[in-house]
Amino acid sequence: MIKKSFFTLFTILFFTTDYSMGCTITSFERIIKINKILDQSIIKGSDCSDEINEEFISLVSNANGKLNHSFLTLYFKNQFKKTINLSPKAIDVIHINDFVGQNLSIPDNYIVSNTTSMFGKASLNLSKSKLIKVKCSQCSKPGERNIKLVIDKKVHWLTSHILVKRRAFVLNTEIRTLNTRLTPEFFKEIIVTDKGNHYLFSDIENISFYRFNRNLNVGDVLKKNALVPRVLVRAGQKVKLLINNERVKLKTSAIARKNGRIGDYIDVINPKSNKKTLAKVVDFNTAVVDI
Repeated sequence: MIKKSFFTLFTILFFTTDYSMGCTITSFERIIKINKILDQSIIKGSDCSDEINEEFISLVSNANGKLNHSFLTLYFKNQFKKTINLSPKAIDVIHINDFVGQNLSIPDNYIVSNTTSMFGKASLNLSKSKLIKVKCSQCSKPGERNIKLVIDKKVHWLTSHILVKRRAFVLNTEIRTLNTRLTPEFFKEIIVTDKGNHYLFSDIENISFYRFNRNLNVGDVLKKNALVPRVLVRAGQKVKLLINNERVKLKTSAIARKNGRIGDYIDVINPKSNKKTLAKVVDFNTAVVDI
């Protein structure tokens, strides 16, 4: 009975020790991802199995932020029942788009996208002691730009797309006829990211002063070239005339001398005095005179 118990205890101790025996992966303090999938270059040294090394590469490929030794230890214990020692104790992982964006002086609504390198590496693997500078002479405007990356005085060239985030509106209900009277409720506000080369329509509060000149589908982004301004005032028509100055605001009526759309200046005539005045069209049958 004693011999059996000793054999059982020896077996448990022996296999437990072997089962939890660890290995070490040595990596870098900072990994700047260029490709979506990284490669063996992020491992400086390892005595772990190929399976564990590949899993480590996969983890870093999908990470963004700080990878701590404690997290990796727990992860590999759960997945492989093995203790993994990481050196250094923490790795800062960031995508090249984010890294360039954080180090360029660009407006808050600009983002960096589709960055590619000319040195054919999946990532930049660096120690924190490395001095990095990011320079771009034309990144104040959206478009495809060349980025100069200086690492300890060594120059690397990148190509990035500088995009701008903008307010836009999409059609959220079906419009049956081009002459439908439009209202803001027909549209939903979204944020689009592009090179800023599309002329988006943003004056949604005054959408009723416009009509479509072509059919749009639900989900289409509203652009200026899809709309034409309506005729709000017609020649010979009696219009409401608002007269504004610093001290008083008056309402009267006048006769329009020509058609007018939103923002147009047209001649109007007072039917009593026959006096001609220049007025700005601001609404259906309504114009304003500032004096």
